Amino acid sequence: MDEKSNSPPVTRRPTRNSEIHKPAVDFADEVSLDNLVEKTNGWTGAHIESLFEEIGEILLKEDRDKGENPTIHRMDVERAYERVQAQINNKEAQRRREQEAEEGAN
Repeated sequence: MDEKSNSPPVTRRPTRNSEIHKPAVDFADEVSLDNLVEKTNGWTGAHIESLFEEIGEILLKEDRDKGENPTIHRMDVERAYERVQAQINNKEAQRRREQEAEEGAN
């Protein structure tokens, strides 16, 4: 017990982002979550959330969002990954351009 708050101490264990943000869906056997975790190493929780939002949009557009647990296939993950990675790259490029412009103005 924590003497100050009279509550048990908080014990944190490391978790992977996929364990935090994985929605209630089924993944096809060809989807490797370990590979996904590796590919998204260094991404923020917001990036991971965007990845699953993109996957959700793919399921919606293809009318595969019906049922209790829709199935996500490898191609869904790859398409969503490429979209989010492109967004990340665009933001980084914009940030660099702004930084270069600021340095040029000084």
